Formats: sequence, C-alpha cells, structure tokens
Amino acid sequence: MSSAPSPIRPLADLLHKKQPLSSLLAKADALLRLEQLLHAQLAPAVRAFCKVASFRDGRLLLVVSNGQWATHLRYQERRLCQALQVLPEFAGISRIVLKVQPLLVQSQGRGSCPPLPAKAAESLHACAKDCNDRALQNALKKLAKHAEK
Repeated sequence: MSSAPSPIRPLADLLHKKQPLSSLLAKADALLRLEQLLHAQLAPAVRAFCKVASFRDGRLLLVVSNGQWATHLRYQERRLCQALQVLPEFAGISRIVLKVQPLLVQSQGRGSCPPLPAKAAESLHACAKDCNDRALQNALKKLAKHAEK
C-alpha cells in the first residue's frame, strides 16, 4: 500500500515559507556575509584559499585549502580576532579554528589538463612503438596527442 504523492507546490512557496529549505538558504546567506566580512580583513592572496564553515559559541571555523595557508592564518589569529570583534556579526568571537581541506579551490574541470611537453610526447611515441600490447600502444599514442604544439 503506498500513499499518494504530495501535491506539487510552486518553487516560491518552498523558498519563502518556514521550511527546511528556506532556513538552509538563510544560513547559507549568513555564512556568505560572514565570509565577505572576513575577506575584507585578509590579504588578497589568502582569500581564494579560505572559506567560512561556521560561527558558533564564539568559535569561527575556517576551511583552508592547504597547510601553508593554515599556518599563515594561525600566526594572524589574534589580529584577526581583534579586527573581527569590532563587527557586530562577529561579536563575541574568541577563537579561530582552522581545518585543512584540500581541493577547496575550484578545479579546472574535466578534460582541462596542462599541455604535455613535446619531449614527453616523443617518449610516449617511442614507448608505443616498442610495446607489443595493442591496447597499451593505443593508450600511449592517445596520451601523446596532448602534446604542446
């Protein structure tokens, strides 16, 4: 026995009513606002590698793309806390917690890899000539096609 599906509601109803989706969007907007305020306090080089994950109980959790930037931010924690305490959104900030999470920076996407140097392509062609396995030979030739022109 199955129950009847719920009626289809307009998207505007889902977005603007007190539903889980609207509260989730509100939290995302709040985090985006906190991130903008934080980025105003950071050096331009660091901004692309640092995201605000949460702000609860005076603890600001930042996700950083690598250990280098995490160390850089750890040295600046006191200065950042003092600068952020002035802002009403960060009232009560007492600590900045850093979490390193690689791949935070947007990837270039599938199929976009750096071109292969011509010398590497020559080596691949030479290996393909000496290879007896037809599938491996074709794969090596295909890789060699990615060479710089």
